[in-house]
Amino acid sequence: MPVMGYLVSGGIETHPRPKLDFYLYGGNEYFGRSAYLSSTGKGVGYGSPLNVLSGCNVEVPTSSQLCNSQNRDTWEVTPGFWYRIWKGKEGTVQYGMSYAYVHRKAWAGVGGNPTAVENIVMTSFRYYLP
Repeated sequence: MPVMGYLVSGGIETHPRPKLDFYLYGGNEYFGRSAYLSSTGKGVGYGSPLNVLSGCNVEVPTSSQLCNSQNRDTWEVTPGFWYRIWKGKEGTVQYGMSYAYVHRKAWAGVGGNPTAVENIVMTSFRYYLP
C-alpha cells in the first residue's frame, strides 16, 4: 500500500552588511499511516499500531524491548549566519555558525508513543578559492 506524505520547506536570508549574512530555514515532513493486518493477524505496513515500541526510550533495550518506530512527523528550524572575514582576488575567508532544533514524532504503537528532540550547533571556518 502506498504511504501518503508531504514535505514543506522554506527559508529567508538577509544581508544587513556586505560582510554579514543571516538566514532562517525550516521544514516539515509528514508520513501517513498505511497499516493493515496480514492473513496471519500480524500488523504490517507503515505506522502499524501493533508495532512494539517499549524500547524506544531506553538507552540499551533488552531483547524483549523493541523499537520499531516509524516517523509520523518531523520538523526542523535552523537559524544561522556567515561573516566574511576577508574577501579579495586571492579568495574569501569566512566564518559561520548555525543552530538546528529538530523534533520527531513517531506513530504510536504497543508500549509507547516516541517523541524525540535534538539540538545541534555547528560552526565552520572556510576558505574559498577565487
